[in-house]
Amino acid sequence: MIELFDTHSHIIPNLDDGPDSESETLAMLELYKINRVTKIICTPHIFPGLYNNDRSSILEGVNRLKELISEHKLNIEVFPGSEVMAYFNLEKDVNTDKILTINDQNRFLFIEFPLAGVMPNFFEDLLFKIQIGGLTPVLSHPERYSFIIKTPSKIYSMVNRDICIQINSGSILGRFGKEVQKTADFLIRHRLFHLIGTDAHSVNSRPPDLMEAYKKISEYLTKEETEIIFKKNPEALVSNQGLFMLEPVPIDKSRKRFFGFLKKIFKPE
Repeated sequence: MIELFDTHSHIIPNLDDGPDSESETLAMLELYKINRVTKIICTPHIFPGLYNNDRSSILEGVNRLKELISEHKLNIEVFPGSEVMAYFNLEKDVNTDKILTINDQNRFLFIEFPLAGVMPNFFEDLLFKIQIGGLTPVLSHPERYSFIIKTPSKIYSMVNRDICIQINSGSILGRFGKEVQKTADFLIRHRLFHLIGTDAHSVNSRPPDLMEAYKKISEYLTKEETEIIFKKNPEALVSNQGLFMLEPVPIDKSRKRFFGFLKKIFKPE
């Protein structure tokens, strides 16, 4: 039986714009069970001035979530993490209790940037400084950023600099619109990604739909590539190991090869 690992989830109640009650969290966990997800990285927002979470508050929330899972005898394992909204001088906070890295191991840090507008002028410098500080940045859902939608080839230089890329399952499934879906397709076609996460927030508006995305992508990726994306890399995230990178496909060599994938994955329902 397939067991999936969600690397990006807002499932802890009352911490951010995810569920606002334990009952809603339990409903999400039931959907995870249906989707055969047995492991989840909890990534509540750290967004100073909006979601003032820190290492302590998130770890407390994860511990309560573990109790909830145990009380209801669910076969789901959860790991702590966060999704940090990028801000100027963030690199100065990454080794303090203001920030929680994935599984609290000071190796991987999920970072997001504003969806709209041009690329922030501190974008490149911030990612570089975080790497110099010993952490590996994981860029959350870049297929949703307007500056990446405009020029998705920017991702080539990022993966070459060992910046990891996480795509949302909802982007693949068209839940954020055609332009985002098209950009997600570009990243997948050119093997410019390391992880798939649901970015789940609720049962209805942003559900944990990992199985649906898995089925679509596994029709196209090789068995080895599928195992890397859905098993090996998620496990590496929580065990303090380096992620595997798929072999990037140059733009000029991919058009004919991937045309069938476009029709298969994104055909009208």
